[in-house]
Amino acid sequence: NPENDPTRSKGQVNLVVSHELAHMWFGNLVTMEWWNDIWLNEGFATYVQSLGTENSTGYVNDPFLMNEWRVTSMSQDSYLSSRPASVIVTDPGNVHHLFDAIAYNKGASLLRQMNMVMDDKEGDNEKDTSFQDGVKEYLVENKYSNADQSQLYGTLDKFFTSKSIP
Repeated sequence: NPENDPTRSKGQVNLVVSHELAHMWFGNLVTMEWWNDIWLNEGFATYVQSLGTENSTGYVNDPFLMNEWRVTSMSQDSYLSSRPASVIVTDPGNVHHLFDAIAYNKGASLLRQMNMVMDDKEGDNEKDTSFQDGVKEYLVENKYSNADQSQLYGTLDKFFTSKSIP
């Protein structure tokens, strides 16, 4: 109900729209090689939805989402039946089990961690865009084709290792 909390309502709608728009790049432009890396599509879309929502509506949801991602993914990760973000899929009939908090929330948390580490310029007012530049190159290098997590890591590594570390 917009009368009760219009900013929150717009923010929630924007989360969904931002998530689905992110799939234009992570899922459509570059598609995962196989179901093993569904976390690439859903993790990126989940991470980007928070960035898109904050930038377009002013609905600052980062602390809430980050806590939600941590709690839901860590909770599911605590079970004996837990799995890594990337798994070997031998039966495509079972992929529906992979659309879970691990793919969405743990994937988003992993990407956020990479972004925070790569773009950290402690004590410097200049914005570092190593993560963003690496993701852009990953998308360009793999557009209209398939990619797996090793291709993302390889591209990000080029941008991270080129940083000057004192």
